[in-house]
Amino acid sequence: MHYRRSRCQISPTAACGAVDTSGSNPELGTLSGAATDAAAYASDAASQTAQAVPAVKVKPNTTQTITDTVSGGLNVFSTPSITIGKGGQL
Repeated sequence: MHYRRSRCQISPTAACGAVDTSGSNPELGTLSGAATDAAAYASDAASQTAQAVPAVKVKPNTTQTITDTVSGGLNVFSTPSITIGKGGQL
């Protein structure tokens, strides 16, 4: 699988809105919940068996759909490549 890397540039003068050293910011609770949710999702994803799908090639200006075979739950597939032509939709 190929990934394109891009750089994120942040201005040296950029700053966050505030720094909370009290530990009582309500957003910390949101962050705590997000970490738990992420761990549960990672565990669920790791337990899935991926459905093998041949290389996906969508021709220019056409539409292709991948239909899952799992009813409810998480659907995982593995493919060696996905190529979408100009104006194509997957």
